[in-house]
Amino acid sequence: EVVLVNELKKRIPILNCSPKARYPVLGASFQPRGGVARHDAVAWGFARAADARGVDIIQKCEVTGIRRDMGKVVGVETTRGYIAAAKVGVVVAGHASVLASMADIRLPIESHPLQALVSEPIKPVLDTVVMSNAVHGYISQSDKGDLVVGAGVDQYNGYGQRGSFVAMEQTYNMYKQIKIQQQDLDEMALGFNNEVAPTVMEASGRVFRLSGTLEAQYNEWRDILRRIFALETGLPADSAG
Repeated sequence: EVVLVNELKKRIPILNCSPKARYPVLGASFQPRGGVARHDAVAWGFARAADARGVDIIQKCEVTGIRRDMGKVVGVETTRGYIAAAKVGVVVAGHASVLASMADIRLPIESHPLQALVSEPIKPVLDTVVMSNAVHGYISQSDKGDLVVGAGVDQYNGYGQRGSFVAMEQTYNMYKQIKIQQQDLDEMALGFNNEVAPTVMEASGRVFRLSGTLEAQYNEWRDILRRIFALETGLPADSAG
């Protein structure tokens, strides 16, 4: 569904729809069936269902190795001891390739960090997900009130679960560059406004209003001075230079 600016402003009052914005919002594609799933709540739901069916969940138990016998997996080594198992499932998201390598299995996938900024909890202001391809970012609000701002994945491989200095440096440099560009645009806008602003001047008891560019105003003022010179001296206007 295509939504125009006026309707978009009604649905998302917090959205800046000013035409003076750096990336003006002209409209949006709206998916009414879309929603936000709290990922940790989904994990808790699976955990409760597994526990109800007799699965033992051992927390803070890191897998350090996969034990094999004649090429067959027979269990896992953990920080809390060895656990024998006829079958081992690897469901560890971005660390899947790391654990698979413990059994000499190379998965055809790469893990890249995804940076996100999470604010302090605030009152509800956003009940949808807003995405922009122009800035490669998205924002939503969790049920706890946090504003979650995310962007594209980092280009390098990694498994860190905290923000990296490289990502913060890139974000700061981008912000700094935007501020410089904004200052340049402000100076250009000020110069343009000064150039086209009309000028009011008084000469020989008369008020003259000059308009147009600076060059046009200068030529107009010279013409006025020539005419005043001719009236006061009786000499031809051309002789005024």
